[in-house]
Order: sequence, then structure tokens, then C-alpha cells
Amino acid sequence: MDEQLLAGEAKAATPSLWDRIAFWALLVGFFGGLLFMVPGVAFPLGVGRGFVFSAGIAVSFLAWLFARMKEGRFLFPKSMLLGALALIPASVILSGVFSATPALSFLGVGGESGTVATVALFALAAFLASIFFQSRSRIAYLFGGLMALGGFVFLYEILVVLVQTGIVPAISIPDHLIGSWSDIAIFFGLLLVIALATLETMPLAKPIRTIVWAVFAASLIALIVSNFLLAWIVVGVFALMVFVYALSFGRIGKSSVVPASIPTLSLVVIFLALIFSIFNSFLYTNLVSRGVLLPQRVLEESARPNWQGTLAVTSKALAQDPIFGAGPGRFVSAWVQHRPANVNADRIFWNANFESGIGVIPSFAVTNGAVGIIAWVAFLVIFFFVGFRAMLLSTVDRLQHYLITSSFLGALYLWIFALLYVPTFMMLALAFLFTGVFLASLARAGVIKNYDMSFLTDPRAGFIAVFTLITLFVGTVTGGALLTKRFLSFVYYQNALAGVSAGDVQKAEKNIQSALRLSKLDLYYRDGSTIKIQEARELLATQSSAAAPQFSQVATEILDRASLAVKADPTNYLNHLALARAYAALLPVLSEDQRARSYELAQKSYADARVLNPQTPTIALEEARMELALSNVEGAKKKIIEALVIKSDYTEAIFLFSQIQESEGKLKDAIVSAEAASLLAPQDIGIFFQLGLLKYKDGDYRGAIAAFGRAVDLNPYYANAKYYLGLSYSKVGDRAKAIEQLEGVAALNPDNQAVKDALNRVRGGSAEPEDEPAEEEDTPPVEESRS
Repeated sequence: MDEQLLAGEAKAATPSLWDRIAFWALLVGFFGGLLFMVPGVAFPLGVGRGFVFSAGIAVSFLAWLFARMKEGRFLFPKSMLLGALALIPASVILSGVFSATPALSFLGVGGESGTVATVALFALAAFLASIFFQSRSRIAYLFGGLMALGGFVFLYEILVVLVQTGIVPAISIPDHLIGSWSDIAIFFGLLLVIALATLETMPLAKPIRTIVWAVFAASLIALIVSNFLLAWIVVGVFALMVFVYALSFGRIGKSSVVPASIPTLSLVVIFLALIFSIFNSFLYTNLVSRGVLLPQRVLEESARPNWQGTLAVTSKALAQDPIFGAGPGRFVSAWVQHRPANVNADRIFWNANFESGIGVIPSFAVTNGAVGIIAWVAFLVIFFFVGFRAMLLSTVDRLQHYLITSSFLGALYLWIFALLYVPTFMMLALAFLFTGVFLASLARAGVIKNYDMSFLTDPRAGFIAVFTLITLFVGTVTGGALLTKRFLSFVYYQNALAGVSAGDVQKAEKNIQSALRLSKLDLYYRDGSTIKIQEARELLATQSSAAAPQFSQVATEILDRASLAVKADPTNYLNHLALARAYAALLPVLSEDQRARSYELAQKSYADARVLNPQTPTIALEEARMELALSNVEGAKKKIIEALVIKSDYTEAIFLFSQIQESEGKLKDAIVSAEAASLLAPQDIGIFFQLGLLKYKDGDYRGAIAAFGRAVDLNPYYANAKYYLGLSYSKVGDRAKAIEQLEGVAALNPDNQAVKDALNRVRGGSAEPEDEPAEEEDTPPVEESRS
């Protein structure tokens, strides 16, 4: 950057071999975590990236411990900000100790951001960064590496677009290298802020300036394509901060007679941010319709609870445990138990088991209680105070001022997203990294001092220090081994799921057994029970007398695994649901006495699940299907009504109820009742869907068009209503409108084969009932969210 300032920098003592290993392991952990992917393998990238990051941090910390034992000296920044940062993992550890499921709270399943292990690793990464980046050249390595990574990600996304448009032959690669479109926007927004601060405040050599300009341009394009509203707002605010900073401090190191220049580039970014924030949807829709952009955007920013839902769950969770909260990594348990009833009105996410609230940081109020709230408030207040005070310094040279300001702005930018959004694991890790770099830049500039403690000259201090170092070493190795076991078990679990998808029950069973040998998680027991249910069905299908003893053993294993899932985590409603499903699956093949006992136990498990998730209608519907399997039609109707009381437009419940009415020959009476209900509740989507379905089954296709049309008017994204509206138009010979509706359903559900088949039939001119097998299925053609 500024060659004279760099040349004038005093050379620090050459780091030891172990310190160099620790530094590069830290970088490998971060950049390896950001870049990790396995082409052609269906494996959650978040879990793999979390493991690579964890391994890098663990190796870095072990190397740092070796260096300290060899040198007999500790050196790290002396700052209240570092102390405030330590409060975060301390609060999480306390909450984890008192969690209902300590094993899950400490280690999680894989890739979670709120467990004890993850938060401790994040804080450890910030601590190591505050030590290793007390060098201008190393901060340059970081910024240069991030810009190079940005260029690589940009080129990768271009390749993805070329593959999706058919210009390049199809290859099996993930759609995104860094998280979702929202995370791409966050990452490139960070690069844009750094590049903007660099271009506005630093004199650069021409080659370096060209590279920074290229990163700036690529970041701007990426923001436009991703079109994430929150990213535009935050980038606009930070562009304003850079504008003020450049105008106020851009003269540092310059002659007083040189007039201040206007930071026009910041003004351009502010203007673009305003345009894309105010006209966000309008501009994007027009750019897509004109073919300038591909329709890549998804409503990812909506796939989390809003502030109202987050605060409602927080208040109820704190009422249960005000001090320590629900426990680290257990937001989902609090969400399903305390979520507001009005969430069921949402057509897409009504049954989503959210693992975070509106943002990562607000979620800690639910999971960590008062100790978490105090820790985060203390950290953020001290961070803002130290950061803004450092930005106002005028006693450091130009380069040091730039490094302090850019690292603080980078950290602040990422913490704002942690507060207002749910970024991926590695984006959150970057927030901690930049916080550590900010501390390191303060220490390098002499704004804060370093603790410099030698324990070789004092035997008592040496004993305590060596004992502490050995304890940390053993703890790190043990923790690394446990995380490795957890990661390997998750690999086996994913292979088991792949076996289920491929219909290979033996492969699935072999891998779930391997997963359970490594980690006895309730998730593995729960899905292991489901695998055994499938194995039991295959045995029954053979109708062989030799399969009877084997079936008895499999039935025992079904119940054992489901029971062990409940034992592993009795607070997870899914485990009770798995046990209820296990009992229900065995009902048809049991003797009369055994059936009565299993029925009672199934009912008890369903009741236990409802206590833990009282706002979902799916449990009542499962009970209805169990009653139907036992030919208890009235009992099934009662349970369906319970489901519809919770969610009046629950399509699967309406669908099942109409099938029962049809089987009883009561379609006409049901239509009269539905019509009366539609007059009393003209805004109730569920009633109009039910009325349309009944009229469709009764052959009144024009009446069905009116009812389904009203449901679609109330919710244009109601896929099942659009599907049957399309079939109804086809029945009356209006193929153009039928195709229009079915194409709309296909756009919302591109992988749904039933929708594709119906659309092909209508395009081919067929509208005969026998050509539409979806009408006779037990469930609607478009699957809604399930438990």
C-alpha cells in the first residue's frame, strides 16, 4: 500500500516455527472452511466447513501452546474488549452445564453456530487473531486473501450461471460456493466496504489499485445480482461512514495546504444503495423480465422468525428459565413449544422448525438466558465504544489508521448481520476473526498494550503456567477427538439417508449402525427407527413364513430405537412422534391384546409430542390416520377437526376429510356445509379449498373453478389450489387457463413429478379422469411442510 510507511516499519522479532505453524493453521482453517466442498457428493456443506474450521483452529491453538511452553512467555493484547469477548463463551458454557441435554448443547450434531464447542472455537479464533495479526504484512495477507477469494467466488458463480443456462455442459457442483445468495451478498458487501475504504483513503501503486478496483466492481455486480435488501441497506450505511471518515481523516499524512478531495466513490455507492433499497423488487423484476438477470433470487431473508415471533418465544423461554435459558443449540425446542399461533397462517414456513430467531445474537437470549444477554450486551457496548473511539484517533500514522478503521468496519459490518440476520457458520466466524484483527491492529499501533508475562524465572508462576498449558493441551486434543467422532458419525448418517433415498435399506441400516457406534444421538436413533420400519414393511411384503422370526426381531428394534431417542432427548417432540409412529406402524400386525396396548402407548406418545409442540396440526392428522387404519372413522374425523382448529387451511387434513366424506357418500351434504361456511368466513382459504375439492369430486367443475379461484385470489402461491384449478379448467375445456395455472404450480415446485405429468397431459389435450391418477392418491399432489 503506502510503500514508504511499510519500508519504515520496524522489523519485529522473527516468529518461532511453532508460531508460524499456528498462524498458517489459523488461515487454513478460515479459508479452508470458506472454500470446502465435495463435488458430486450430497453432503451438507455447513457441517464440512465447520469441521475444517474447527480442525484449523485446534491445530493453531495446539501449536501456539507448544510455542508458549518452549519460550516460557505469554504475549496478548491488554484490552477490556478481549475480556468482554471472553464473557460470551463463559456464558454459553454455564448455560450448557444447566441444559436439559448437555451433550447436544456442548457438541451439537454438526455445523450449528450456538453450541458450546462452536462458540468456544469462535472466541479462540478471535484470541489467536489478536496475537498473530499484530503485523502489517499479515493483515495485508488477510485482506489480499479475502479479495482473491472474492475473485474466485465471483468466477465460480459465473460458471454456475453458465451451467444453469446450458451454455456449459452440466457438471455436478454446488449452486453456491459460500452459503446462499444472501450470504454471497453479505460476503461481497464486506469486500465492497474494505475496497471502498482502501480506494478512498490510501495511495496505492497502480497494479494494487487495479486489483482493488476489480474487487470493488465484482462486489457491486454480486450485490446487484443477489439483490438482498438488507445487504444494500447496510452497505449504504457503511458507504456513508466511509464518506465521512475519508472526508475527515483523509488528510492524515498530507500537507495542510493540500485541499481535501470529495470521496465521490462513496457517494456513488450511497446513491446505488438508496436506489436498490427503495426500488428493490421493482428493479429486480424488470431486470429479470428483460433478460438482464437470471431469476436467481429466493426469499431467504424470510426463512426465519420475525422480531415479533422471536420476542414472543424469548419472553416465554425466559419465563421458564430466566437465568440460563433453554440451553445452547436448543432454540428449535423453544420455538416449537412457544411459537405464536398466528405463524400457522404462513403458507410456506408455518411448520418450519427454526434453529434461530430473527438474528444469531437475539437467539442467544432464548438459549442462554440472562447470562447470555448480559455477555452479549457487554461485548457489543464495549466493542462499539472501543471501535468508534479508535476511529477518531489522530495520533497514529496514516497506514495504522487505515488498518484500525478497516478492521473495525469489517467486524462491525459482520456483527450487524449477526444481530439482524442468520448468516452461515463461516460468516459468523469471520465476525470473530475481524474482531481479533481489530484488536491486533490496536496493539500494533500502540493504542493498547500487550500483556507480556514470562514464567521461566519464577518457579511458582512456572508451575501454574505449565500446568495450565498442559490442561489446555489435553482439553484441546480431547475436544478435537470428540468433534472428529461427531463429524464421522454425521458422515455415516448422511450415507444412511442416501441409502433410504435410493431404496437400499441394507445400506441405510449398516450406516446408521456405524453412526450410532460413534455418537448415540437422538437424531440417529429416531431415523434408525424409521429405517427399521421400512425393513419391516419389506419383510411383510415377502409373505414368507421364514420371515416371521426376523420380523419379530425387527419390530423389537423399531421400538427400542424410538425409545432410546426419547431417552436421549425427552424434550424433543420429534422423538415422541417417532415412538408414536413406531407403535402405530405395528398396529396392523399385532394380536388383539397387543394392539390395544400399542394403541394406548401410541396415544400417550402423541400426547407427549403435542405438549412439546402444541401449535402444529400435523400430530392430530397423524392420529387421524392411525384411527383410519383401525377403521375408526368417527375417531379420525374428530382428530381431523382438531387439526383444522389449529390451522384452518391445512390442505392435507382437508384432503383426507373430503376422502372420508366421499367414501361415506355424503358429498352433497358436505358441499352444502362448506358453502355455508364460506359465506360466514369469506377470507378463509381452507374453506374455499375444501369447497372446491368437494365440488371437483362431485363433478361440478365450474363450481370448483369458482371455489379454487377464490382460494388462489386470497393466496396466489397456494400450489394445491392452483393445481386443482388447472385441472378444473381442463375439465371444462379451457386448456389455455389450465396450462397457465399448472405452469404456475410447476414454477413453484419444479421437481414435483405429479405436477409435470398433469401439465404434460393437459398440453397433450387429455382431460379424462382416468388420466389423472393424482386425484385418487391419499395426499395432495404438492406436499406441504411436515414434522
